[in-house]
Amino acid sequence: MRKYLIPLLLFIISMQSVAAGPKDCTELFNEISDKISKNGVIDYSLYVWPVEQTTTTGEVVGTCENGTKKIVYHKFPLFGTP
Repeated sequence: MRKYLIPLLLFIISMQSVAAGPKDCTELFNEISDKISKNGVIDYSLYVWPVEQTTTTGEVVGTCENGTKKIVYHKFPLFGTP
């Protein structure tokens, strides 16, 4: 019985992440925005882009809708900083 317990527990844990499924872009966008705001960042923008579209500025901070879209973060420089 014990030899089946650990594989069974690992299977249950792995199925929980599969059952949760991919995140909606709006939900993930709001979570990322909240985290950025809580860190005190003021001048920034987030964009949702199709994965195949390239961006020249910003950093990809998340993907959503089964990896078909990406969330791009761009921080604006403060005035007077080099």
